[in-house]
Amino acid sequence: MLEICCLHGAVNCFKFCLSEFKFEITQYCINFAFLSGNPDILNICLKELDDNSDIDLESCMKYAIISHNVDFVSYLVTERDLDVDIDMCLKYKNLQAFLIYFDQNNSIEKINLDKIRKYTCITPLFRIPSLVEYFISNGGNIDSKYEQDRSILHYAIMNNWNELAEILIADGANVNTRDKEDCTPLHYAAEKGCIEIIKYLVSKGANINADDKNKRTPLHYAAMQKSFETIKILLEKGSDINAKDVNGFTPLLLAIKNNKFEIAKILIQNVANPNVINNNGETSLQIAATHGGREIIELLLSQGCIINESEYLIHWAATNKNIGTLDFVLSLHNNVNVRNSENKTPLHFAAQNGSIENNRTLIFHGADIEAHDNKGNTPLHLAVENEDVAKFLIENGANINSVNENGQTPLIYSDFRCTINFLKYYISKGVDVNQKDFKGKTLLHYAAAGKFYEIIKTLISLGADINAKDNDGNTPLHCSVKKMHVKTADFLICNFADINARNNKGRTPLHIASMYKNYQLIELLKLRNADESIIDNNGKTADDYSIIYKDTILTDSLLENGECRIT
Repeated sequence: MLEICCLHGAVNCFKFCLSEFKFEITQYCINFAFLSGNPDILNICLKELDDNSDIDLESCMKYAIISHNVDFVSYLVTERDLDVDIDMCLKYKNLQAFLIYFDQNNSIEKINLDKIRKYTCITPLFRIPSLVEYFISNGGNIDSKYEQDRSILHYAIMNNWNELAEILIADGANVNTRDKEDCTPLHYAAEKGCIEIIKYLVSKGANINADDKNKRTPLHYAAMQKSFETIKILLEKGSDINAKDVNGFTPLLLAIKNNKFEIAKILIQNVANPNVINNNGETSLQIAATHGGREIIELLLSQGCIINESEYLIHWAATNKNIGTLDFVLSLHNNVNVRNSENKTPLHFAAQNGSIENNRTLIFHGADIEAHDNKGNTPLHLAVENEDVAKFLIENGANINSVNENGQTPLIYSDFRCTINFLKYYISKGVDVNQKDFKGKTLLHYAAAGKFYEIIKTLISLGADINAKDNDGNTPLHCSVKKMHVKTADFLICNFADINARNNKGRTPLHIASMYKNYQLIELLKLRNADESIIDNNGKTADDYSIIYKDTILTDSLLENGECRIT
């Protein structure tokens, strides 16, 4: 309460709380007092500052800088002997506090030369070009660097300060200096489309083909933007049009990936290789089908790029968000159900990563909605996380009970990566809530093992068999106990799960809890009247296992593989 008073400068409330409730003045009170600037509150807090050695003065300086009250900053510098936090000055653009760092009397003529040289690199971050010029003219290092190892010239170009950049270059700034990412000023000039700066940099010796950490040249940067003039000037100055970055992308491939048709066109007109392949084996056509529009694909075809069946262009286009691309690619193919090396059709791709419109287009052209891939998954299996698409497929006849090679329905396969509303919708379409996979597990088994508390409640309300047994005889309660989910286990018990159910090894949930040494679950199960006298197929009670495993570190794999055998 007292801290809120300080933050809002509520002096009457502040004094009332102090006198009536004896609230303690905390660090936050003093910080907020500097922030709000109420003199009465601040004076009281400053007295606490004198009396309490635990108060962090540097934190006070931070809030004084945030407040942009130069008097507060000056007070902390002169009276409390604190240094101005330069990083805070930059973060909150407090130029006055920054200048106080140099001269406690705020006299710009008396600024220390050593400090000027040290902090010239910071001045561009205040976005005042004249300040940068002043520091340089008074002895600052023109090539000094700051965050990300960027020079003043880097910052000038990144902020579109062309006039300052020209002054820096004219005054001898290093045009090939590199930042932390190995980017030169020319990289940023190309990215920003600063034509005149590009010309000036090159005229002063900037390396036109300098590459950054990802082996990208300025032409790569320009290819991802919209400036035709930037591309033209870089090519005129000798940029390598077919240079590859670390992933094998040329400027043309990057232009295609970013759907920059005009840029791609200019590059091809200047003899960029349209048949280049990146390090993942992706051709320009494949990248265009995935990311580009119809125009780029037509451009590539006009340059002699040949569509090979093995490129699976429809698969790539099935995930493309650009309207018309998939329709155009379909017009180039006759087989909408063509399969790739994983036996997936284009509809599998669209279901997992595409739009409803792409799924609609494929189905309209005859896509098999029940096609199974190498793992037995249908498009619906892959779409369950893409709920709108999943609903669309269901409404268009997808089999909600179709199983893959593991006997999993789409819902089981999804591992409940869906919302409760979708779960209810899915089940409302006729799915068997108690259907088992090839391990004999139902939805409730997986939900109990995965700690999906809300889903468990929903499944039970929709008729899930709470005592269903899998192939090992385990019920959902066994699964939740094995995964040590106390809340889930208690909920199942309260909903009439058989607390003494025995699996194929004769073990009850209490046996499992004892083997895993989960004392919280052991206590819960005993509290819920679990039968402690039941012996398993090895003739052991739950208490026997507590003694046997008292000093043993057990893992799921040890128990399941029988490496810790009970005799």
